[in-house]
Parts: sequence; C-alpha cells; structure tokens
Amino acid sequence: HIVPRNRHLSQEKAMLRIARDTTDEIAVLSLKGKLMSASESDKLRAQIHALKEEGYVNVVLDLGDLYLINSEGMGAMLACFKSLQAAQGELKLANLSQKATNVLVLISRLSGVFKIYDTAGEAVIGFEDPVLMA
Repeated sequence: HIVPRNRHLSQEKAMLRIARDTTDEIAVLSLKGKLMSASESDKLRAQIHALKEEGYVNVVLDLGDLYLINSEGMGAMLACFKSLQAAQGELKLANLSQKATNVLVLISRLSGVFKIYDTAGEAVIGFEDPVLMA
C-alpha cells in the first residue's frame, strides 16, 4: 500500500501535538493540529495527568494552533477541567481560533465553564492576579 506523499504529510500535520512550558506553579500546554478523536483526547488527558503527578494543577491550554475540535475534544477539555478542579487547581483557555470559539460558545455553551483569555500570557497572569478575570 503506497501512501501519496502529500496525503501522508497532511495526516501528520493534522495529528495533535502538544508543546509544554512551565513556570514555578503554572503549566502552559500549546495544542497544535486537531482534537477530535479518542486517541487525541487521551493524549491531552495523559498530559494533564502527568502535570498533576508533577504538582502542576494550574494549567493554560493555548489553542491558537488548534484548527479542528469537536464534541470529543470538548469532552476531553471538560474532563481535564474537572480533574484539575478536583485537585484544587484550574484549567484556563487562551488564544482560541474562530472555529474553537464557535464550538465552545455557540455549540457546546461551555464558555461559562472555562475562563477564556486572548493570550496564554494573560491567562498565566490571571492565575497570579485574581483581579484579572477573563
């Protein structure tokens, strides 16, 4: 079975990739690609679990490079939110694309659950300065 070169590259580009950056108490996960399948959702949950194991319970998801998300992905984000909340932490969202905003606000109506910021930096500051609300 031969996979055309362009098709393989586009599938690779579409896979969820997660970059991680941490400060003393806050972790920022930058998601790139799509968050639509069970395996992609499991990848996000595993990252959150690993962060909790390391003592990070305040997490920002930077969604600026996430170009596709569906109900599976929203469910994963909600599960991560609840998991961090149970550990006395919080999950904040930043840098939402128009598509992610549409799914979050218009379709799932979860915008009331998550604090949403324009940038990951603003979300990090929001942890440090509770006066700065979303």
